[in-house]
Amino acid sequence: MNNFLCEAGTRLTATWAVLLGVAFTGGGTQRIVGPTWSGIASVPGAPATWGIPLAVLGVVALVGSLRDVRVPAVAGLYGIAVWCLAIMYGFARGVINDAHAAVTGPFTYALIAGLAILFAYAQPRESQ
Repeated sequence: MNNFLCEAGTRLTATWAVLLGVAFTGGGTQRIVGPTWSGIASVPGAPATWGIPLAVLGVVALVGSLRDVRVPAVAGLYGIAVWCLAIMYGFARGVINDAHAAVTGPFTYALIAGLAILFAYAQPRESQ
């Protein structure tokens, strides 16, 4: 993958993670209501339980990318991917338990997880 595309994708994904993490945490419990969110809202301490780790992972990936240090960039991106897969599972639980739940959530987060893994794998090897 082209270095420019890798850096841009990494920074975009990391920035998205920071902003969504802050939105999750700052939005409070009224942000995660409805049948689709039932699996996510059932986690103790939600939504901060979801938002704070995502924001931290985004900061780690962004700092690693901006400083051209591979390990934190890759660790942050893989962490974002794991977070996306976990929230995808939570959305899937909501969709399975309620026929009226929106089904786009699991697919969206699976796509973002795939992109984060792609950008992590494509990080330049010469950076330390």
